[in-house]
Amino acid sequence: MLVRALTVLIWSMACSLATAFAFAMSTGGRVNPATLALPAVSTIAALFGGTAGLVLWPYMYWSLKGRSPFPTVLILTAIAAVVVSSSTVISPRIGLIASVIYWTLSLLVVRLLHA
Repeated sequence: MLVRALTVLIWSMACSLATAFAFAMSTGGRVNPATLALPAVSTIAALFGGTAGLVLWPYMYWSLKGRSPFPTVLILTAIAAVVVSSSTVISPRIGLIASVIYWTLSLLVVRLLHA
């Protein structure tokens, strides 16, 4: 059980960091990976992504109970990057709200589909 909890923690951190970096890359009005090279952008994205990963961890553990996290989390993270990047280009506030809503609803749907 401890190994499973740590595995889900690692996946939660990875997903949240990927979402945070996707948000940071698209805040300038278009998706540009060079944005991450600006001073403190990567650091702030990593700080907020890591914090979100810790907050998301119990919810992700509950949602993925009894399932292998590998394929589910990869698909959800890829979709999260697209959703967050496209909505952040419209407005950074919308992108931030979209990321929270996306992860909450997608993990709930995963839990409900495989309960």
